[in-house]
Amino acid sequence: MKSSFALGSGILLSQRPGSPKIELSTSAVPLCRRPRERNAPNSVDYADIILDESVESVSEARTRNIIGTVDQKKPKPSPSRTNVAECLRRHNTQKMNETLFDAFGYARGWYGELVLEAKLGRLVFFNLPRNIVKQDIEWQQWDELMASSETTFKTTFTKILTTQHFDVEFLRDLKLGGGERLFNEVPISRRVTYEFELDQKNVKRILSMDGETFMPTLYGELKNISAVNIANPLRSWDFRIDLIGKKVLDINNHPSIKAIFDSITCSGENGRPDLTFTLHAPCLSVRRILVKCETRHTVILERLQCGVPMQLVMTEVQELHISKNKNIDKEYRAFAKAKNDMRREARLHWTCSVVPIEVNALLKQNLKLEVGETANWSAEEVLRLQEQAGGMLLPSMVNVLSQIVSKIDDVGSTNIAFV
Repeated sequence: MKSSFALGSGILLSQRPGSPKIELSTSAVPLCRRPRERNAPNSVDYADIILDESVESVSEARTRNIIGTVDQKKPKPSPSRTNVAECLRRHNTQKMNETLFDAFGYARGWYGELVLEAKLGRLVFFNLPRNIVKQDIEWQQWDELMASSETTFKTTFTKILTTQHFDVEFLRDLKLGGGERLFNEVPISRRVTYEFELDQKNVKRILSMDGETFMPTLYGELKNISAVNIANPLRSWDFRIDLIGKKVLDINNHPSIKAIFDSITCSGENGRPDLTFTLHAPCLSVRRILVKCETRHTVILERLQCGVPMQLVMTEVQELHISKNKNIDKEYRAFAKAKNDMRREARLHWTCSVVPIEVNALLKQNLKLEVGETANWSAEEVLRLQEQAGGMLLPSMVNVLSQIVSKIDDVGSTNIAFV
């Protein structure tokens, strides 16, 4: 390597590797590096290249692969756990179809009114052993536990959902991801009914009167033909699918009850119900009088219905006060107080249910049956077992109710009067 020279600037310069030899002189002006010469661009004909190009079939953005790195150290889920939800859904569907299939077979010969509905509420267990409460039970072990001879506990279902109107409005306005509405905001129908729960020689009767037309309907035996309870351990609310039968009686064949209906007079202030009636039969008593205000909303989300039209039924229930008139013998008055007072006295609440429209319309054939006849519909037709393995009716109802239950954990938090 050639030796370095000291210039006037105090910078040491040495020969650049591979550069041409430069003669240095101490008397010359300090040297600077000479810029490189740019080579002339090659003359390339791009016409051939342009002709070979083609339009992209996929946009550039779609060719990117977005990878989430937040859970990159998280262990992969076990393959045995990925199908647990699907196995549980199939198991529940099979159990529901088996239970209701036999119930519909029996209901074909039922003379009267038949209604299939799914109610929101809470499932309560009584006399549950402590060893069952303390241990973790998998869903596969539940059937064995219920079938064991040691199981002595009972279950009940309460359908009181809330005592506040804002909870009902929240439920009506439920939305899923992306702002999809679950129910139609405008109700498709409204109905008000007065129900007199009567006791005649230890036999229960229900006198129902339409609030608009004042047409009476007398119900006799009310039978819960079948019921399937669905518990949601991780949620605040459960639901229950009921098949209920009501015997419709001719009110003209019951003169004492007909006398009550003929004596009813309705009045009221500020929209509050106020009734007066007379009770002459000594063996007949009025246990309570309920006023039910019902609104129906259509389920509009098709992907949850799976082709089964359904409606949301929300009902406001008021239990009226009953007092005897001191001036007029055998005359009674039934009235409602302000809603805050009714709420504090546990006489006001709301219920909610989902009903399949086409199925209940089909079940109305039982109103026209004669003695010994059976309806033309079949259990396969009602449960839609021929459309898909596992049926379509019950899974569709469970889909809608599961979406509702997953979003109403805070509903009913003020039900202090019913605790």
